Amino acid sequence: MTTPQSIEFLPLSVTIISTDSGGPVRFSLINSTDGLLSLYWVDHSGAKVLYRELRPGESMVQGTYAGHAARVSNSSRRWRGASR
Repeated sequence: MTTPQSIEFLPLSVTIISTDSGGPVRFSLINSTDGLLSLYWVDHSGAKVLYRELRPGESMVQGTYAGHAARVSNSSRRWRGASR
């Protein structure tokens, strides 16, 4: 059994990029808002690449790598969160 790892949430003012600092990981995202959420991977240059959009009530499990950065935005493209 593997030990669960936490996601580090950062202030939206922080500039984030992905790094190659770890092995494969998975995380869950649940849209508990009343609007569309978009999940983006932030690549090694800081560009945002759309992973998936989630309608209200939808959930997903995403595979990625430790050290990869992500951002979540709402339907008006206001950033809701950042993690790495």
